[in-house]
Amino acid sequence: MTGKKMLVVDDNPLDIRALVRAAHRLGLEHVFETASSGDEAVGLLMSGIDDSDLPDLLLFDLHLPGTDGIDLLVHRTSVPELKRIPAVVMTSSSDETDVRSAYEAGANAFITKPADLDGWIEVIGQIDDFWFHTATLPSR
Repeated sequence: MTGKKMLVVDDNPLDIRALVRAAHRLGLEHVFETASSGDEAVGLLMSGIDDSDLPDLLLFDLHLPGTDGIDLLVHRTSVPELKRIPAVVMTSSSDETDVRSAYEAGANAFITKPADLDGWIEVIGQIDDFWFHTATLPSR
């Protein structure tokens, strides 16, 4: 399956680059829209509602400037049009408090970021396989 749209929210451009590079190495043809803050992500999501152009999956860091990942999750669950979009937290943290907070705020998955490109390739392949080939998602 090709052409899925992912909104990737991370304030570290190296992590975004690694994620996109991993997807390309896997031959995935997804469209990656990026934001470097939670505030920017909220703006993109809200404009996507108006344009009927919402992402199929949200991938975002927990610790973001401005609106952080927890606030982004809370916003997502408060807007009916955004609730159906799976939200995957992808962060450097593996702290139990962060994990618990993310799930309590509505995360569908919590993944600790890989340390190298091989790790990114494995994780992005698993995300793609599960969310776009195994799980059944509502149509846009």
